[in-house]
Amino acid sequence: MEKKGLLELAVVFALAFAFSAALLFSQPSIFGLDSYYNLRYSSLIPKQGILFEFPWLYYTTLNKNFFDQHFLYHLLLMPFTLQGDLLLAARIAGAFFAALAIAGIWFFLRKKFHDSDMTRDCLSASMERTDRE
Repeated sequence: MEKKGLLELAVVFALAFAFSAALLFSQPSIFGLDSYYNLRYSSLIPKQGILFEFPWLYYTTLNKNFFDQHFLYHLLLMPFTLQGDLLLAARIAGAFFAALAIAGIWFFLRKKFHDSDMTRDCLSASMERTDRE
């Protein structure tokens, strides 16, 4: 990938991160109830290692047969939780993963269409759609 393409990809990532972060930081809490569990579990991995028992799920089917069905996701979240503030970790991780997804889609579209003016075309298409509404 040429330098212009890398710079464009970096700009797309930065803009997506900024937009996602603005959205996530504008809310008083984080989205979803599982988010709290996933963050807390991810914060326990560096301190206690991989957990094979999870006593906090006593009244569930995972009481006696616990396994981490989201193990890779918890490993991806773990670096964000190392700073201690789990709410901040949730917001930064959410913005990072959203920006990564958007930049990844942009990268594959860019590879597929080989259009050097893809940014201009996408912006003009979105403006035309806005004008029609």
